[in-house]
Amino acid sequence: MNTPPILIKLFEVSRRMAETRALEPLLEYIMDTALETFDGENGFIILLNERQELIYRLARNNKGENIPNPETQISHSILHDVLQSRQPILTSNAIEDPVYHHAKSVEALHLASVIAVPLISRGNLLGALYLENRSKPALFTTFDVDPLRFFASQAAISIENALLNDELEARVQRRTKELALAHELLQQEMLEQKRAQVITNFIESASHHFRTPLTIINTNADLLRRRANITGYERYITGIFDQTAAILNLVNSLVTMAQLDSLDQLELTSHNLNEILHEIQIITTQQIPQRDLTLHFEIPQQAIIANVDHDYLRQAIIELIHNAMTYTPDGGDIYVRLYRQDHQIYIDVVDTGVGMEPEIIPMIFDRFYRVDRAGTSRGFGLGLAIVHRIMEMHNAKIEVMSELNKGSTFRLILSE
Repeated sequence: MNTPPILIKLFEVSRRMAETRALEPLLEYIMDTALETFDGENGFIILLNERQELIYRLARNNKGENIPNPETQISHSILHDVLQSRQPILTSNAIEDPVYHHAKSVEALHLASVIAVPLISRGNLLGALYLENRSKPALFTTFDVDPLRFFASQAAISIENALLNDELEARVQRRTKELALAHELLQQEMLEQKRAQVITNFIESASHHFRTPLTIINTNADLLRRRANITGYERYITGIFDQTAAILNLVNSLVTMAQLDSLDQLELTSHNLNEILHEIQIITTQQIPQRDLTLHFEIPQQAIIANVDHDYLRQAIIELIHNAMTYTPDGGDIYVRLYRQDHQIYIDVVDTGVGMEPEIIPMIFDRFYRVDRAGTSRGFGLGLAIVHRIMEMHNAKIEVMSELNKGSTFRLILSE
């Protein structure tokens, strides 16, 4: 028994479609083959997207020319019925068909022969294949329905595979880009870490060479200042003493900043914050007699416990107290308060100093930024940057409230 030529051709077409992996070439081959095999004048491939919206993927005539504005060149009534019923629709002369002749698109386009079949793969409706001929009624017959249905089923399988293949390639490309970006970021991070380590090593080495002579100068200046037979030179010696102390503080701050930059995280362990505040009270109270300031510590009786890095938290609070001393005129007050509220721990450092304008508050934690108010600009602008970095590594917050000429409040907020 001889196989009908149409089936031989359809089997060959099916093989060719199965070998085509890219969607666009596949759709073009499906369209050209359908128009040629079934003698269509115009052809449309309509696919449904994830939101079940109609996407006119390809529209062309039997001359290989693309049809512009395909959504206006098709009978939506016929297309709707094909998609709803999932069955082929054949009309020999749509303009006279009792079902479709009243459709506006049929009248406007003067449609004659139309045959449309659903594109179904593994039970999934992908869209429809729509062929028409406006010049020849009865061009398509019932004998075309089954071959076109078979053709459409094979086309649907190939389309679904191509869609999956395109999606897979898109995912691979996205993943490749993500990996490339991650690699680039990792390389940058490693480079930054190397740079940070080089800077840290340099600062630590330089600080060692600075500290020794500065300490000697500072010690000798202090000894000279204490001697009784240097009348008339006190202010010069005091100047030497103060400036070497300032440079030593800068060196220490640079070392601290470099050390913090080189750390990924701090070792947070359980500590009694009351005891840390008492330690700070002893340290800072010894410094207050040099200034006409009153330092008040408000520490609760009940112990407040938190996971912190003891040394770095203590340093952060001391930096805030030193900052308050810097910007509080003689005769002022500084308050240090520890308290618990709403499952959070608060440490406030409040001063009655010169205060700040609201617009500069976001900048005060930048490295080397200094508030210059009424000649009070002192230090090198690293203290608050160190505080910010320490709190950042504690996953803690810093709040700043300030009013010009009335003072500032720096609030550290820790989790219990």
